[in-house]
Amino acid sequence: MRLVVIAGSGLASVIGRIDGEARPWVPDGPPRPPAPGHRLEVVQGMLAGVPALGYRGRLHTYQGYTMAEVAQPVVEAARWGADVVVVTNASGSLRAELASGEVALIRDHINLMGDNPLRGSSDFLDLSAAYDPELRRSALSVAGGMGLRLPEVVYAGVAGPVFETPAEVRMLRMLGGDVVGMSSIPEVIMARRLGIRVLGLTVVANRAGAPATAEDVLAAAHARATEVADLIEGVAAGLQAGLA
Repeated sequence: MRLVVIAGSGLASVIGRIDGEARPWVPDGPPRPPAPGHRLEVVQGMLAGVPALGYRGRLHTYQGYTMAEVAQPVVEAARWGADVVVVTNASGSLRAELASGEVALIRDHINLMGDNPLRGSSDFLDLSAAYDPELRRSALSVAGGMGLRLPEVVYAGVAGPVFETPAEVRMLRMLGGDVVGMSSIPEVIMARRLGIRVLGLTVVANRAGAPATAEDVLAAAHARATEVADLIEGVAAGLQAGLA
């Protein structure tokens, strides 16, 4: 069993739970500065007895990368022999019942990013269970043991880099979204294409459609990084014990 964790905005410290050495990570394509709250580093080591690879940041299409380039860590993970990838991110709440600062479990997504990392392929991919049900059950069990509320949400992925207008928020609610963000979907699609199971966790960092800054989002996500790390470590322990 091998595990990969991709840290989202403000969540780089989650990778600190992996007992290993960090090294620079150089993406393919023209060099670009990392997005705020992201570091181009990868750590290889152990997490709760499971071999683990952790990316302290990710790429985004709003930086000018293609969706296939954004999914590069997953392709590297597949070559390494990954069985499970955990994608984490910060998102904006589309629902009144989802409070800012809450950690949530992604159960499904809506791809509104305008592209797909598999473009150019004629192979059709089943995404009816993109987010692995057993891993979700494991995360809910770990959260219960922590006394942590972990609502399940539908993640609406948009291209960015602008925050949503109030009209866009109303549209996303009508489409069935619970939270909205600008990442993760390329990695999830590529992971499923390569036969890797996926667990998705998001920190609800702000109220979508209300005034916000990148600094606000990073601060809110960073404040919940410990809970996210505890969840991932608990799931890793379950994987090591054969429970997920």
